[in-house]
Amino acid sequence: MVVVLILIFCQQWTKAAKFEHHGITNLTDINMQQYSDDPEMDFSENNIETIPSEIFSALESAKELDLSWNHIREVQNDGWRGLTNLELLFIRSNNLTVIENCMFEYLDNLETLSLAENSIQEIKGGGLAHLKSLKVFYLDKNLVTEIPAGVFASLTNLTYLQMDNNRLSVLESDRFLGLESVERLSLSHNEISVMDSGVWKSTPNLREVYLGFNRILQLDEGSLAYMDNVKIFHLSDNIFELKENMFSSLQGLETLDLGGNNFTELLGSAFTGLNQVLRIKIGDQQQYDNHNR
Repeated sequence: MVVVLILIFCQQWTKAAKFEHHGITNLTDINMQQYSDDPEMDFSENNIETIPSEIFSALESAKELDLSWNHIREVQNDGWRGLTNLELLFIRSNNLTVIENCMFEYLDNLETLSLAENSIQEIKGGGLAHLKSLKVFYLDKNLVTEIPAGVFASLTNLTYLQMDNNRLSVLESDRFLGLESVERLSLSHNEISVMDSGVWKSTPNLREVYLGFNRILQLDEGSLAYMDNVKIFHLSDNIFELKENMFSSLQGLETLDLGGNNFTELLGSAFTGLNQVLRIKIGDQQQYDNHNR
């Protein structure tokens, strides 16, 4: 009996409506009611340009929806109505340019969202307001130039934020408000030159920070404050210089990548005060070992 029940459960979970690479242009051509019990819907690799209002209203059982590799430019009001149980949403490689206010309404249980490889330039202040259960957010390979104040305020359960390959230039002090659960933050390959004092104050659980391939000119006590729990810190390929006691506030640090910075002076005192076993990458052939310093 137990075996039979397990098999039935597995069959239900793997049941999926597969429409990938079907040449679909309009979602209204699909009878969604026919797939009301399916936990997975795959519309990837089609020619869809718009998410019509209430198009998914019959899909209350859906857990996963894949709309990647289409040409989506617009999500109409109430476009996600009915998807109250959705946990994974993939809209990778489309043509979105703006995250509009209330764009993700009804997705209260969403845990993973991918908007990678779009052309997003702007995130409106209330664009992420309904994503209270979100844990993983991919926003890499877009054109975002600024993080609006308070835009992450509702994302208190988020643990992983990836914003590599955007056009961010400044990390202002109030921009990560709400990200109290974030453990991994990736901002590599942007144009960041300035980090304000106290920028990490709202991220007490941060463990991994990736800031490689930016244009960071200067790091000081204020811009590195509140990073006590960070274990991995990547700062490769920037343009700052080492200073005495530069990383002394990062008491939990275990790995530090400084490769590709072309320091004019290798200043050992920059690492004074670090208490953990630490291996620091400084160049392709250069490494500085700091053991229980």
